[in-house]
Amino acid sequence: MASCHQSAWPSPKGRQMEYLISYVAALVLFILIDLIWIKTVMRPIFERSIGSIMLPDPHMGAALAFFVLYQAGLLYFAVIPAVEAGAWTTAAIHGALLGIIAYGTYETTNLA
Repeated sequence: MASCHQSAWPSPKGRQMEYLISYVAALVLFILIDLIWIKTVMRPIFERSIGSIMLPDPHMGAALAFFVLYQAGLLYFAVIPAVEAGAWTTAAIHGALLGIIAYGTYETTNLA
């Protein structure tokens, strides 16, 4: 009896390892890029603009939760569809759209 429910994970076991490796690699890369960006570009801007209300040290647990969840979203919405389509452009387009939505939501709610 076949199930009408399709899993987001393809049936071949090799794909699951491919997705796990993609997730971990993207997570490490994302954290490194974000740390460089925050330390070199954003921190000086924030210190000038809102330094008096900044915490001395960020809440690393909250930052880690964001990175883990955001990378899971990238895997689900960009990487898996790209692997299934066999086109890196699918990951680029879906990932860019997810970034625009996520960061756009953050920025526009800060403006509101």
